[in-house]
Amino acid sequence: VVADEVRILAQRTQQSTEEIREIIESLQSRSQQTAQMLQQNNDGLATTVQRSEQTDQAFIAIEQAVQQLLDMSTQIASATEEQSAVTEEISKNVDNIYQVAQSTATGAEQTATSSEMLARLGDNLKLLVSQFKVSNR
Repeated sequence: VVADEVRILAQRTQQSTEEIREIIESLQSRSQQTAQMLQQNNDGLATTVQRSEQTDQAFIAIEQAVQQLLDMSTQIASATEEQSAVTEEISKNVDNIYQVAQSTATGAEQTATSSEMLARLGDNLKLLVSQFKVSNR
């Protein structure tokens, strides 16, 4: 019974991390599109371009962190409680990332405001990534 639960949780974790990867790729693509729109609309605003590039780098860092999570998910399968906690945390982070991405896409029409939001997004995402802790059991 426990083995079945562990197997089910492992499958859920694998599925969740795959969904996270897809969402992150989508978010990264959206971020790149937003950065291009900002540059086209505000060629004279060097600060806007710089912040958009910083946000793009933050998404790349998140994608790398998610790849690390995919690699670690097989090690987590034997610890059911820890696996459940990690899955819940990943789900919350995906929701947060998705909400921020929606806000970023909407804000593309107001380029000055968008650049400030993108800079804050990069800072928040770095904080979220720094909060991940994985046990090597």
